[in-house]
Amino acid sequence: MSIKETDWTMYYKRKKSVFSRMTQRHTLNYIFYFLNTVIQDRGQKDDSEKISIIEAGGGNSCFAEEICKKIRPKVYDIIDNNELAVQLFIEKDLGSTVHNGFMQDMTIPLLLECGGGTNRMTLFTV
Repeated sequence: MSIKETDWTMYYKRKKSVFSRMTQRHTLNYIFYFLNTVIQDRGQKDDSEKISIIEAGGGNSCFAEEICKKIRPKVYDIIDNNELAVQLFIEKDLGSTVHNGFMQDMTIPLLLECGGGTNRMTLFTV
């Protein structure tokens, strides 16, 4: 029995199902809980202490817009190995949050320099 590889380009071209939107909303609630806990623990006082986020395997990130609206990170980057997903992310309007998309195969060590300094928070999407 062979495992069929996901066609991620077709995935990003299709409209999302109701089930997909529901599970993403549920996951986003957990992400907010986690990020708010981190921000409280760090005692963020001003914009210079804002977190920067790298979403590994984030593709077109279904979370970035809501996170940038509520958390307002300094930088929000994604790393993905699908060209369409990276391009769709780069074209998103995330308000004043600096954001970048990087093409990278996540099965090999990360070889890129992301902005935002060393104070980075990494989210792995499911």
